[in-house]
Amino acid sequence: MCLLESCVTTSVSSTQTIAMGDAMNNQNRYSEAIQYYESYLRDSPSLGLYRNYELESDVYRKLAHVNSTQGRYSNAIDQLQKAYEIDSEINKNNLRAAEDLRQLGLTYSYTGDYQSATNYLRQSLAATSGMEASAKSEQKLAVADTYLSLASVELALGNIQLALTNTELALAIYGKLPNEYVGKVEAFLITAQALTVVFELEKAEAAVEESRAIAEAHQMNTARHLQAESEISRLKGDLEGSLRKRLGALEEAEKSNITPQIAWAQLRVGDAYNDLSDGKSASTFYRRAQLLQQRSGTDTSSLQPSIQLRLGDIEQARNVWGKSGFSLGVGIANLKLGQQLFASGQTDSAFFYFSESGAVFADASNTEGLIMSNLGLSQCHIQKREYQMALSLLNETIRLNGQAGHQPDAQWQLWFQKGLAFDGLNKTDSAIHAYFLSIDIIEGIRGSITIEEFRSSFFEDKTIVYDQLIQSILRKGVEVNYRGRKVPAGELAFIFNERARSRTFLDMLGNKKVPPRKSVDNALLEREQSLRLKIQLLGQQIQRNELSGKDESAIQAELENTQKEYEEVVQRVKLANPAYAGMVSLDPPQLPDVQSKLNKETVLIEYWVGKEQVVAWVIGNGLFRYKLLETNQAQLKNDIKALRNSIKFNLQSEIDNRLASLHSQLIAPLYEWIQPYDNIGIIPHSSLHFLPFQALVDETGAYLIADKNLFFNPSAAIYYLSSNSKGENGKMLSVALGNHIIGAHKALPGTQFEINQISQFYQQYTPRYGEGNSEDYFKENAHQYNLIHVATHGVLSDKQPLYSYLLMSASEQEDGRLTVNEIMDMKLSSKLVTLSACETALGDLNNGDELVGLSRAFLYAGTEAVIVSLWTVDDLSTSLLMTKFHQFLSEDYSPAQALGMAQRAMLKQEFQLSDSRGVKLKWENRLEEEVGVANRFRSSPYYWAPFVLIGNGN
Repeated sequence: MCLLESCVTTSVSSTQTIAMGDAMNNQNRYSEAIQYYESYLRDSPSLGLYRNYELESDVYRKLAHVNSTQGRYSNAIDQLQKAYEIDSEINKNNLRAAEDLRQLGLTYSYTGDYQSATNYLRQSLAATSGMEASAKSEQKLAVADTYLSLASVELALGNIQLALTNTELALAIYGKLPNEYVGKVEAFLITAQALTVVFELEKAEAAVEESRAIAEAHQMNTARHLQAESEISRLKGDLEGSLRKRLGALEEAEKSNITPQIAWAQLRVGDAYNDLSDGKSASTFYRRAQLLQQRSGTDTSSLQPSIQLRLGDIEQARNVWGKSGFSLGVGIANLKLGQQLFASGQTDSAFFYFSESGAVFADASNTEGLIMSNLGLSQCHIQKREYQMALSLLNETIRLNGQAGHQPDAQWQLWFQKGLAFDGLNKTDSAIHAYFLSIDIIEGIRGSITIEEFRSSFFEDKTIVYDQLIQSILRKGVEVNYRGRKVPAGELAFIFNERARSRTFLDMLGNKKVPPRKSVDNALLEREQSLRLKIQLLGQQIQRNELSGKDESAIQAELENTQKEYEEVVQRVKLANPAYAGMVSLDPPQLPDVQSKLNKETVLIEYWVGKEQVVAWVIGNGLFRYKLLETNQAQLKNDIKALRNSIKFNLQSEIDNRLASLHSQLIAPLYEWIQPYDNIGIIPHSSLHFLPFQALVDETGAYLIADKNLFFNPSAAIYYLSSNSKGENGKMLSVALGNHIIGAHKALPGTQFEINQISQFYQQYTPRYGEGNSEDYFKENAHQYNLIHVATHGVLSDKQPLYSYLLMSASEQEDGRLTVNEIMDMKLSSKLVTLSACETALGDLNNGDELVGLSRAFLYAGTEAVIVSLWTVDDLSTSLLMTKFHQFLSEDYSPAQALGMAQRAMLKQEFQLSDSRGVKLKWENRLEEEVGVANRFRSSPYYWAPFVLIGNGN
């Protein structure tokens, strides 16, 4: 028993404690709110006669809400049970007890236990029976809120009609409560989500807009509105718009500090990246959600199996959902299992799981799930050569998708599978028509994507459609009806080969550079600048060995993580930049346009490396031929890999045999067409990017370079776009590492001899080597030169190709790593950039856009051609080769001619005299000593054939 005064004082103090908890709750400072609420509940029993049970149950509900925001659902359920005990047994208040039951139902739904959720909500509805007719607003509100909670659970279960019915019942009551807005916001949002599932997208959009307008008028969080809008965008094929909205939803969720909402937002951002085929970024966000759940101590809930599903632990997710009775979750897991099993060749098992998932989705009226299940079943039928069964199912599913509003991402796949089925039945015309439709849809989606990285990643797994079409066209072998005219098979196949390759790079070259930081949120720009500076600082520490007690690998790992984060921020800057909306997708030029660009001495060979068939087109001014070659994708890949290993270890007999074999596969069948031409432009595809064509050997033992000058291009379209400069080769910048050692990178003393040698050919010549070869000097001055020669280490990153770099000296402003990203931001006007470094041609081989690396970066920056290396080069032989190359280039030979002549000079050991003009060549003393013993350079392509010219070789 307590004294009156002390009880009153404690009572006042307790009320103040609740007020402080409420203040923290309103500021999203949930940990502090929990402390205040728990403090009140500890003190409440000591109040004796002044104990307020009604207030106590309120605090239990508030505490349950706060714990739910942090994903601590078991705590929330325990607190709601205590509130219910007070309201039902002590207070005898049916209205408050009904609210406790409603909150219990919602909280159980968050854990994924939908059976318990439904039971509690039905109990709540029973407890409020008849209250909708009451004159009291709070009783009407209780009924409406319970209908709304039931709607959210039915939606999660996939019971769409029940969800819509319950929202209608709730809205009918909310409409009678003039000051009620929270329920209306939620009801319209649930309505929008339900309508989206059944593909009534226009109605869904209207419902989201209505909900958002009310929310914004009352300054409510709009993260879930953005999620709803993003889903509508996705189903319409606006994948970039979907990502933009999901990133916005994540930002809103982070402001709310509600842990489960943040984790779900991260998962959905990952899904948006997956839709764009950017698996790396998707995985990053999935793992962030997983880490957030683990760090926050979030209870096992519906979130956990969703994370497991996305990270590949599908069986575990399926088991969790099966135990909880969440049949729609089991359906989703079955669909994923079917896809996984089909990809691994287990067709019968895949068929079973696709059938199971289809049954679940049909029961739930989940149109998208049913379409994807049917797509999987049709793939299994085709794999088992049950083509007619596949066609019947595909026709039904295409009709279903049409009724649902033509979901583009499903539609292209359905038409592609239909093409495969027709091909299996030898109905080539029908197959070609189906592939046409599939490609039109793919390119329609791609055209709506404005950011180059997303265009490339989206396209990566779509080239198989082009491959099948090309094969079908050439199998037909005669004219094909295409866009109202009859087109010869070879020409039409060439058109689609061009439409499939390097499209992102073509778009980049054809559009003006967009100022990346224009009209963008300042906070985002500040973050971008901060990360950029951190990247420079970490790079400088590595370059200068200033590791502050850390080991270099730890600094390197930190640098890579910072680079990943920076790329994310840059993408957000681009997504927020309205100037990117003006980016357009360019169509490749027509064949006659390409032919008109070729002079009488130049011919192009363009390859397509299909899964089963390799095609080569030979294109000249007035010439167009094609041939199916007797090799395939797997054979070429193995042959080129074996050749490169032989070159690496200088196994001469193996090198000769493999070069001869590849010549017989790729050049000999075409030789009658290319023989009259001096210059050959090679347009490689797939693994052919890694092949030294110049070293291929014919049946007489002669190298292809012996009487041909070679240059390379990503596509005929990019060759067509390149300019034919007639400018002089006068102003030259040469930079070299020389004797300078940077971090773990060894010195390259031959490069200093190399640039000294080159100096004799140019009157306006600027040499920079050692510490004078700094990144900031290069960035500030390179634009002034029409010839640029870079002799330093090239460091390639398979994980992050945009951070492959040329090594230079660091400064206070720069880290000495001239990356692909940084080169692409430069503005050059050079005729030629020569990268006399290690493996500078190689980069990420991306099916969506071919090679991404240093060569493409310099072409995009404005240079007309780039000379790059295919493997790690020899210091001395490179100095000799580059000396001869620049000698010929300075005598006004084209870059392709000069490189070919230099390589032939290396083969013939023509070091002392120049070409027939008889100009005496001066050698550095060290090189002059080596010239006499240079016989070894003739023996292996390793020494004379690493360099290729990419771009305009004319």
